[in-house]
Amino acid sequence: MKCTKCQSEHHIKNEIIKGRQRYKRKDCGNNFTLDILKLLKKRKKAI
Repeated sequence: MKCTKCQSEHHIKNEIIKGRQRYKRKDCGNNFTLDILKLLKKRKKAI
């Protein structure tokens, strides 16, 4: 998954908030949370 700010794919685990794993981009410092269920739904629609 590419960053919307820097287009980097490099990230590290950062913290857990409300039971969800947060990640931090190594290049720009942007934080994000992956919503796995949402990603799976998008993939099913594409197929």
